Amino acid sequence: MLQANSFSYSRKPEVGIDRIEENRPKDLDFGIRVTGQATQLMAIRLLMACGCNFSCVICLREKREREQWFLKNGARLLQEQISNCDGKVKPLQFFSLKELSKATNNFDKRLIVGSKYTWATYKGSYEGRTIAVRRSSCCREYNIDFVFNEIVMLSQLNHRNVIRILGGCFETATPMPVFEFICNGSLYQYIHEKDLLSRVSWEDRLRIATGVADALAYLHTESIVVGTYGSVDPDYCSTGQVTEKCDVYSYGVLLLELLTGKKAVEQRDTGEHGGFLLVDFAISSEKENQLHLIFESSILKDSNMEQLMACAELAIKCIRWKPNERPTMKEVAQELRQIKISS
Repeated sequence: MLQANSFSYSRKPEVGIDRIEENRPKDLDFGIRVTGQATQLMAIRLLMACGCNFSCVICLREKREREQWFLKNGARLLQEQISNCDGKVKPLQFFSLKELSKATNNFDKRLIVGSKYTWATYKGSYEGRTIAVRRSSCCREYNIDFVFNEIVMLSQLNHRNVIRILGGCFETATPMPVFEFICNGSLYQYIHEKDLLSRVSWEDRLRIATGVADALAYLHTESIVVGTYGSVDPDYCSTGQVTEKCDVYSYGVLLLELLTGKKAVEQRDTGEHGGFLLVDFAISSEKENQLHLIFESSILKDSNMEQLMACAELAIKCIRWKPNERPTMKEVAQELRQIKISS
């Protein structure tokens, strides 16, 4: 056997391999273990530090983006108010993104109370008050313009048939308007959800139609024009000019929805090209003298045909192609009241 320092070499015939054994002191082995543990601890701390630094960078970047959007959107809102409101604007509350995230439980999908196109409306709680927060899933220029127009318009109004706006969050690319929460749901839900539609009597629908007409007539006395996709006047789409008659057209579409229970625009399930347009359906029915066939079945039980036909004919007047052939909203409201008392 050959010995050298603390190493020994042995040959075991029965195994047939060479083995080197290190006879090192126990305190040296302990030192190696301690050093290894310290190295691991330092590596963990380094990773944690890197993670913290990365998180800080992300937070700072997000904060900077929120500040930039707030400055940009806030300046635009101020400009819109100065040019359109004539000093009639109500004070609006500015909500932070953090506040609205907390109010809606980080925009929990279970709190969605309504959705349309790219918008979702969340029910939230803020300082003991129930609010409605509308959030967009995209930041197209059309959506941004629509939000600003709506916020500026509603900030001028105080009408019992117009939803009250509380303020908005301007820390995102598309601002999020915040409204008072209406516990009874939206008109869209009552018209288009089958389990609710049958509960809305003709008397209720006529009352709703009259209330909306009064509200729009009120808006027009304040020189404010509104409109949404799906019910927008085609004249506006071709010229880009917004007039009061654009709202009359949109109202005519709403009146048709109340009468038929159908949506303004519906996709076909058959895979055919295009979709269903309520306006085209109503106009073709009127041309073929079949306007009496467009009504939703549940309202035929508790209404008289004269009232229904009068409202349908009024809706056709509102959606006439030439804007100058449409009535004013004041005339529409007056005619609806005449229809209402004729029962």
